[in-house]
Amino acid sequence: LAAVAAEEGEETWHQLEDHSAVFPLYQQWKDAEGLVDYGDMVYQCWLLLESRPDTLHTLQERYRTIVVDEFQDNNYALNMIVGRLAEKHHSITVVGDDDQCIYSFRGASAYNIRDFRQRYRKVPCYAEIVLDENHRSTQPILDLANEVIRHNTGRQSKNLQAGRTYGKAPLPELAVGSSAAQAVYLAQVIANMVADREAPPGDIAVMARTHRQAGEVAAALADHDVPSQYLGNIRFFQLPAIRTALSWCAAVADTPGAPMGLYRLLREDLGPLAATLLKDLARLLNGEQPQDIPTLVSLPKTTSDPVVSLAGQVSALREENSESDAGRMMWRILVASGLYRRHFRAGFLEDRVALDNLTLLLEMARDFASGHRDHGLARFIQYMEIMQEAGAVEARVPELDTADAVQVMTVHAAKGKEFPVVFIPFLQSARFPVNYRRPGVVDAPPPDWHRWQPEPALDGKAAHLEEERRLFYVAITRAQRRLAVLTTPKRRSPFVSNLPAELINERTLVETEDQQEQDTADKLRTELKQRLSRELARCAYEQAHQLVDAIRLVEEHEAGLSPDFSTHPLGDELLLRLLPDAAEPAAPAPQPAALTLSASAIGSYETCPLQYRFARVDNIPGREERPQLTFGRIIHAVLEAFHRPDRDEPRPEITDLLEQNWQSEGFTYPQEEAQYREDARKLLAAYRERLAGTEPPVLAVEHRFTFNLDDVTINGRIDRIDLNERGRTTLIDYKTSRRKLTEKEARQEPQMALYAMYILQADELGGRELAPGGIDLTYYFLRAEEPEVTVSFNEEELAEFRQRVAQAADGIRRRGFPHRKGYHCKYCDYKDLICPAWEHPSGSLREERG
Repeated sequence: LAAVAAEEGEETWHQLEDHSAVFPLYQQWKDAEGLVDYGDMVYQCWLLLESRPDTLHTLQERYRTIVVDEFQDNNYALNMIVGRLAEKHHSITVVGDDDQCIYSFRGASAYNIRDFRQRYRKVPCYAEIVLDENHRSTQPILDLANEVIRHNTGRQSKNLQAGRTYGKAPLPELAVGSSAAQAVYLAQVIANMVADREAPPGDIAVMARTHRQAGEVAAALADHDVPSQYLGNIRFFQLPAIRTALSWCAAVADTPGAPMGLYRLLREDLGPLAATLLKDLARLLNGEQPQDIPTLVSLPKTTSDPVVSLAGQVSALREENSESDAGRMMWRILVASGLYRRHFRAGFLEDRVALDNLTLLLEMARDFASGHRDHGLARFIQYMEIMQEAGAVEARVPELDTADAVQVMTVHAAKGKEFPVVFIPFLQSARFPVNYRRPGVVDAPPPDWHRWQPEPALDGKAAHLEEERRLFYVAITRAQRRLAVLTTPKRRSPFVSNLPAELINERTLVETEDQQEQDTADKLRTELKQRLSRELARCAYEQAHQLVDAIRLVEEHEAGLSPDFSTHPLGDELLLRLLPDAAEPAAPAPQPAALTLSASAIGSYETCPLQYRFARVDNIPGREERPQLTFGRIIHAVLEAFHRPDRDEPRPEITDLLEQNWQSEGFTYPQEEAQYREDARKLLAAYRERLAGTEPPVLAVEHRFTFNLDDVTINGRIDRIDLNERGRTTLIDYKTSRRKLTEKEARQEPQMALYAMYILQADELGGRELAPGGIDLTYYFLRAEEPEVTVSFNEEELAEFRQRVAQAADGIRRRGFPHRKGYHCKYCDYKDLICPAWEHPSGSLREERG
């Protein structure tokens, strides 16, 4: 530490002291909670291999040949583990490119490749193969890449050669102009390429060094009506939906952040009036009545009602919070706030992002509740504050259709991709490469503390410049046929300042007068155009039409025509931007590339297509798992173990298996768990008695299957398959529900029909050939005195089920997800959370509940 203080400074020394003191405590805290992190998993794996020769031997024999791809992105610890596994047979192949090592902040290092050479070069049959034949880019593009990267030190020497020809390939272009001129040039050239059918939008990529630069490009393209696909640098805790949800949490848990949370919730409804009404809201939460608060009495109901309603909701949730964990409370908050419903109704791409990340927040709350002893909402808020400070939550970003839009991205995001046409803008000092900054917070031990030392050793600034050059190299080698690099007349990037003239065509851009800073309407119009291009790119035409109307409203406002914003779905948002002192159709679901369905999925779609969408397309979680589902899973696990056909030892007692497979998670109260446990004992005892010592001819248990039905993949799992000596197959599905289906009802369920289709096309099961002795399809209702309901299907009936599958698949592929009201709504998880069929006519859950 003293040496560090002398070399790095006193602040670094103090931070390392703190790390050294905190780390043992951190390990103790994890041990006390029974938790491990990623570093523990790697290190414990290493200790296991070092301390258990038998385990090491077993794994070395199991994995006799090892192949590691993207080897330059590995880290020292993982390499040591891989090396230990491979040291017996020395049958190991690694594939890597030290020129593409761009993730040093994750511990990746080109040292891996040099270390591999030193470790294995004396092993017989050792070989190095230089992969210098490139099947992506033209030779002029590769010549530029070779010239750029040759300035890095300590790299494996290689000279890329094109493995295919594209005819007469043009030289890469170097366009020189100001940053503003570069943006205009990009937009104009790309617009012309698309208009002249030189390249469709999806074949064109613009790769910027930072998210901010990528945003500048997307704005320039929008100004020239060029469709582009760029969501920006989405940060989880900056998303408005997440901030609102956490404000609800703070208000309900009554933490120190509750006043700010309540202010945000008031502001959403009342705008600038929120600050003046915050004290009145606090009085309501303290038990005062609205009629006793003069301010509320004097206000119109349109202003006072939201305050009273919010106070009522928060008070009710506070009562629930005293007896609930963070997971259950997050669900209740999402229902009360209407956040899911609001963003589902709006349906724009930003709303898709909001829905995905609200789902992530709910999952985090449930994981926290199941993994921490003190699992209340207040503790969860503290946990989220720590996660925010550490930047440890990565936002979920939906998959985007790339066919009809220019792809705007950072260079890091471009790794592994390729495009016929690539533009790399803003090659100038401080922008690409970005300036080297010594980290203010020490996030890694000093290099000389490592057990490995990269050679040649570089200081921080030199190492940073070499990694930035590798980034530029990666960007260049994404281009297949055409490449343009853009820079400025002065302060050129060192990567392009002295390129040989024969490698690149240089041109000077026409400079225009600097544009004045956009006023509010101009900025808003640009943002709307960007959103419009994203909606068009994903074929969301209803949302695109709304954005076109929104742009028209902005232009009419600028012309002084007093347009009517009240009828437009974005009206409040537009007014808030244009007049800050003055204030949604179902989101198209992503279409599956290939469709896989199960019996339960088909049944869900037939019952209510919208419920299918919420659960299986949008992946919106339902309520906490119901105890009857946990009960059913336990019973299935017991019967699977009881009937396991490959058992060598005597069959265990079924009650012992119940104890081995019991789990407490999923039951809310100890009394509830005790009741279900007693039910399970009685149910299994009755089942064992029915068998009366017989041994069913079990062929398989929990048998997973997959087969193709026309253009749909069907998968599922059969609880038990019996195959008697006559070759007759019996498929059994256990049911723990209290109500037994009639034979007519059972014949309408898709489950058994799909099982029959699978068996009819299967040649064998469990290594035994199936004889054509017939099929019995049996539902076994474990709670019933006469438990079996057996059905069969003829060819005509199976053809009808095949048609039902085709109709469901067609509806899903057409994105047909209408709501279907019925008795099932009573038990639907999404009724209060998001379903538009159960929304108050005004669109506000607050009014419905208030």
